Amino acid sequence: MSPLVMLLAVVAAADPRTAACRLASPTAAAELLYRSFRDFPQRPGDAAALLSPRLLRLLERDRACSAIEQCAISSDPWTGAQDGAMLPPVTFAEMARPKHAAMVRTCYRFSLDVARNKTCAVVVVTRDAKGCWRIDDLKSPDGTSLYDTLSSYDYGD
Repeated sequence: MSPLVMLLAVVAAADPRTAACRLASPTAAAELLYRSFRDFPQRPGDAAALLSPRLLRLLERDRACSAIEQCAISSDPWTGAQDGAMLPPVTFAEMARPKHAAMVRTCYRFSLDVARNKTCAVVVVTRDAKGCWRIDDLKSPDGTSLYDTLSSYDYGD
């Protein structure tokens, strides 16, 4: 286990409600989300400390809807696929950091890609008023935005 992963595990275990405020970088926030809360769309409450309030609200709404039927999320937002898995090593690299936001490229090999080419998702991380890094969006390798998918879905209410 890498020193960063060990540090992230300690930070999350100490107090998951303040984990995002203890992370030094957007890359650390993206890596913690992947390593500890990979299934955050199905269990948004578990990752609440790492998610922006607007993304958390949308995920909770979709989760409540999906208890009855499939709603906005029909594939894994990390891969953009319904089947298959991310194969290690999974790498994280900050691409850009405007003043209060950053994009972290998350690269891996996809299990259903016979050629095992590297593919990447992008985690959008924002800094809130308290200075905490929060996950605000996840863009699959084809560019599909989790936030846009959730916010544009017609829940019929």
